[in-house]
Amino acid sequence: MDAKTQFENIGNQLGAADCLHKLGEIYRIQDGYSQAIEKLTDARTQFENIGNQLGAAQCLHSLGNIHYMQGEYPQAMEKLTDARSQLEKIGDQLGAAQCLRSLGNIHYMQGEDPQAIEKLTDARTQFEKIGNQLGAAQCLKSLGDIHYIQGEYPQAMEKLTDARTQFKKIGSQLGAAQCLKSLGKIHHMQGEYPQAMEKLTDARIQFEKIGNPLGAAQCLTRLGNIHSIQGEYPQAMEKFTDARTQFEKIGNQLLAAYCLQSLGDTHYMQGEHPEAIEKLTSAKNLFEKIGDQNRAAQCMKSLDDIQVKLSMSPTL
Repeated sequence: MDAKTQFENIGNQLGAADCLHKLGEIYRIQDGYSQAIEKLTDARTQFENIGNQLGAAQCLHSLGNIHYMQGEYPQAMEKLTDARSQLEKIGDQLGAAQCLRSLGNIHYMQGEDPQAIEKLTDARTQFEKIGNQLGAAQCLKSLGDIHYIQGEYPQAMEKLTDARTQFKKIGSQLGAAQCLKSLGKIHHMQGEYPQAMEKLTDARIQFEKIGNPLGAAQCLTRLGNIHSIQGEYPQAMEKFTDARTQFEKIGNQLLAAYCLQSLGDTHYMQGEHPEAIEKLTSAKNLFEKIGDQNRAAQCMKSLDDIQVKLSMSPTL
């Protein structure tokens, strides 16, 4: 007999609702979203039946986050807005600030930058008021990323540098490494290649230390791009090859295909046409398989360019 059943048998509705809530959270953390939604919805109903507003609001908050993780933004917005209102009413400032941050991130994902900036700025203020440095730093990082997307590099540098400092203070190595990677990307975009190389190399080392292969491989890809721009093709090939291997290991087909495309382009730049054709054809097929028609079309154009060049120069 499980704990939930025992609580129900003795008429302890709060205990049963708590068990459902905890089960829902376990499923959510394990990416078992359908089971999590079922358990959290039941828990919310039971909390409401016994007048436990905090429990009901926390379930609503978690349900909103699940919709967000699944890209179901309208449902996520609705749930998180309701949860925020309820948490504010009962004085849960931390929960309300977390909802606000999630709402800001959803606006950001939908390209609604003004609303995202407003929500994230408010959330940052609330986190700072209650002394939650991690929440404040996460908001700062998101704000920095928005400035980066908008091409506002000085503001992005300021926010991300501050966020990195805060992450380091509280011992969040992942947050600090993510900020370092973003700072490297900004230097890259501004043509400041030595600074970009330094930041991205440091970020890669940090990602590897904490066991984050995705972050490390993303840094490798960016480093490969910088080598390629500077005509350092052997180094670029090495970085793209290593990154591709890592992306394949973690099952990220899209980024593995991007590395293949970059390898093909690098072979082309060096006049190595058979190798370029092989890599670009493989990349095109992979992009088509995963439904990225835009990238597949880019590969097709590069392949056409190679064929034109070969037909004009039979000796090549």
